[in-house]
Amino acid sequence: MKKAAKFLLAFLLAAAMLISPLQAFAADFTEDFLQKAQQAGAVEGSELYSRSAVLVNLDTGETVFSYGADDAMEPASVTKIIVALLLMENVPDLNTQITAPAYALDLLGGTNSSLAGVLRGETLTAEQLLYCLMIPSGNDAAMVIADYLGGGVQGEAIPKFVEMMNQRAQELGCTNTHFVNPHGLHDPQHYTTANDMARIVQYILSSPYADLFMKVCKTTRYTIPADNVRKTATTLATTNYMQDSVSGGSYYYKYVEGIKTGSTEEAGYCLVTTAYNASKKARYLCVSFGAPLRDEEGKRMKNGAMLDAKALYDWAFSTLSYKTLVTSSAAVKQITLNFAWNQDTLLLVPESDFATMVPTEIDAASVLITPNGDVPESVDAPVNKGDVMGTATVSYGYGENRIVLGTINLVSDESVESSQLLILLDKAETILRSKWIKIGLAVLVVLLVIYIAVSIVYNIKKKKLQRKNQNKHSGNYKKYG
Repeated sequence: MKKAAKFLLAFLLAAAMLISPLQAFAADFTEDFLQKAQQAGAVEGSELYSRSAVLVNLDTGETVFSYGADDAMEPASVTKIIVALLLMENVPDLNTQITAPAYALDLLGGTNSSLAGVLRGETLTAEQLLYCLMIPSGNDAAMVIADYLGGGVQGEAIPKFVEMMNQRAQELGCTNTHFVNPHGLHDPQHYTTANDMARIVQYILSSPYADLFMKVCKTTRYTIPADNVRKTATTLATTNYMQDSVSGGSYYYKYVEGIKTGSTEEAGYCLVTTAYNASKKARYLCVSFGAPLRDEEGKRMKNGAMLDAKALYDWAFSTLSYKTLVTSSAAVKQITLNFAWNQDTLLLVPESDFATMVPTEIDAASVLITPNGDVPESVDAPVNKGDVMGTATVSYGYGENRIVLGTINLVSDESVESSQLLILLDKAETILRSKWIKIGLAVLVVLLVIYIAVSIVYNIKKKKLQRKNQNKHSGNYKKYG
């Protein structure tokens, strides 16, 4: 692995020299980031340190980077995020007193757990347990919370709480998540994905618990006072070096706010963070799982999950901007308009403005709006302004370098009434073009021809008969003359 100083300097230099357009969908961003980071020496080979990662712009909800984000991964102590959610949802009064049962703490014996130092029989508030859970990543706090929310019955409470975890994850839309414990210690059946975890965090950040959650997660030091068991106050320190300006060293990143670290030998380094850059007016969420804990010689490695998060944030802040690329007044396509008096065409425009995350150098003039196959060549009046006529693809670049940014609806730019006269004429024309009408007309023509022929024959015979009668009468006159 590269040294942290080289990593940071090289990546920042590369970010400053970006000249080619970046790609706006997650897979394309991934390729671009990896190329730039590899050139900068920020990653080895063509991969991140992490085996799975996702970067989400929290202002728009757009995923701007995705790497193995749907792969099942052990989350280690990142598991505690959903434990925190369940505590906040089920204990509205954070002053609620909760006593730590000895059995729940004893279950952690021999696990080499990260602990907050919760003592047997100690009574803490729900708020204190929340800090114990999230700041020093206390497995003991996780077990106490699980026991309390699970009903407090030894042998039943913790499994019941795990069921609550899985049910809540499913309710939040997680599709590849399964928990078997509240702390995240290794178990092959304990897994989630970067996308699922991002979904959980995004929910929390949009919930009534967002302020409390971030207040806790951004705290780097927290003191538990003496209580019924604790003889002296204890100060807890964050495990998230990215937000710790005192102990974070080279990992410290001034834009990071929370959220949760995790690591086991099997899971590797895991991390969930947010970062806010006020000068860029941008906020991101990064989930990185599975950075190796040890090298081939068994030596502990630097925290690759933190290095990846830092690189991704630098890349996003220096490269991406939220821009309005298409306005609702932009003329996109004219189509034929039928049955309108003195108007033969209809202008289609975007249903609304289209804005998205794009490379800083991209502007509206760089964008192509291409109508899709669902746009008709013609429509019939009447139409109302705003009627959806089809869709168009927004992109930039050409050929193999064409980058799709999104899809927009195309709508009618105006309301146009129909002409009843034109409609009636068209119906008449349609009727005349009907197969059965044609057959009927053919039959009529045949019948007419037959009628005419019969009439001619009849008239000829009639005239012959008249002449014969005339001759006969004429002979009689001569005879009696």
